[in-house]
Amino acid sequence: MNRVNYLMSLMAPLAQSSSLHFNIIVSVIAICLVSCVAYRILLHPLRHIPGPFVARCTELWRTRKYMLGNWHQDILDLHNQYGPVVRISPNEVSIVNVDALQAVYGHSKGTRKVT
Repeated sequence: MNRVNYLMSLMAPLAQSSSLHFNIIVSVIAICLVSCVAYRILLHPLRHIPGPFVARCTELWRTRKYMLGNWHQDILDLHNQYGPVVRISPNEVSIVNVDALQAVYGHSKGTRKVT
């Protein structure tokens, strides 16, 4: 029985060490997630474009709407609520204004193509 107690006393620091490593890993992951969400809400270049709060933080909002199958109606409802330009994920914007679409996707006429 003394040998078992001796072995247990030797293994106790290892158990505490692995628990400490687990806590550090969980803490680092939590800090990374909070930092990412804070960046997307406070510092991201698209932060001023209106849209659902969850869509600003994560792509889960868009993915859920895709899976439910009412994507087109959901986008139209968002445009009715927020206006012609809506943020639908951290890095994605939906535009229904013709002039804005031309400014974003249109070709300019004053440039020359280099051959």
